Amino acid sequence: MTPISTTDLIASLKARIVNNMTEAKRFRVLANEAKTKPDFLATGYPSAEFWANRRARKALRWPSRHLLLAYGFLRGRSYKQIEPKVDEGNEPSHQRILQHLKIWDAYPDQTELSDLLSDWLQGDLERRERTETELTQMEAAA
Repeated sequence: MTPISTTDLIASLKARIVNNMTEAKRFRVLANEAKTKPDFLATGYPSAEFWANRRARKALRWPSRHLLLAYGFLRGRSYKQIEPKVDEGNEPSHQRILQHLKIWDAYPDQTELSDLLSDWLQGDLERRERTETELTQMEAAA
């Protein structure tokens, strides 16, 4: 896999986030349509179709969360800005966020990126320092 620039990675993450949102909306619409079918109205119990769409939508939640956290990390937002309150046991997976960032060319050394991400998740790193070239690349893309 070839490393890509910061702006390309941000665009890629944004496209995947939009795709997940579209899929979740489609599953929500299908589940709501299943509630209006005659078998549901007659019995009052949801059909297998309703539950299948609901499970599919629920399966998108964790990947979407980690995509959004990776996107926020790249954009320089602090973790507390993205998730101000997180219940114990509901912390994000460091490895899943790192999977979305592993092709980033700004950090070919994955250990350094992993350490930076750990600091960010713990709140030790409020805003990621950016080089002038990264900022100009992002401004040019906008």
